[in-house]
Amino acid sequence: MTKLFFASKRPNDAAAIISPGNYGRGFDNYRVSRLNGGDPWMLAIDQAVELARLRIDPNLPSRFNCNYLFLSLETLHASTAKMFGIATPLAVWEAELVTPDAACHIGNFNIIPPVEGETYAQICRRAEQYWTPNTDLATQEFITSSDIRLTSRVIMPTR
Repeated sequence: MTKLFFASKRPNDAAAIISPGNYGRGFDNYRVSRLNGGDPWMLAIDQAVELARLRIDPNLPSRFNCNYLFLSLETLHASTAKMFGIATPLAVWEAELVTPDAACHIGNFNIIPPVEGETYAQICRRAEQYWTPNTDLATQEFITSSDIRLTSRVIMPTR
């Protein structure tokens, strides 16, 4: 299998096992409050993505209950501003799947945002595009329902 890279805001130890579902657990505690920078559309957008997955292929991993990885450091770097709101994540690791035959998908991390000014129907079309196999190497995000094992720390140059 190709090398996989994992980005984290938190420090981790080598050989740590990361369970899938951090993104979904974040929504379990998400407070929709525009006064505190929240956006109620985030919930609707991610529900549209999940409904599209269930229609297209329910065997694909749910974005709510998966691990997010990248196939290259360049793609990871390009996505960190969107994922974390910072240019460089605090920690980058090479990783491996604990269960290599677990459900996985390569989606386009640019498909979902930005949606400003779009209708729900347009958002649903974007959601369906996310579940189309992505061949654009610059925007590939690898999601899997497998636990992942961190194998070695990658020192990222600052930008």
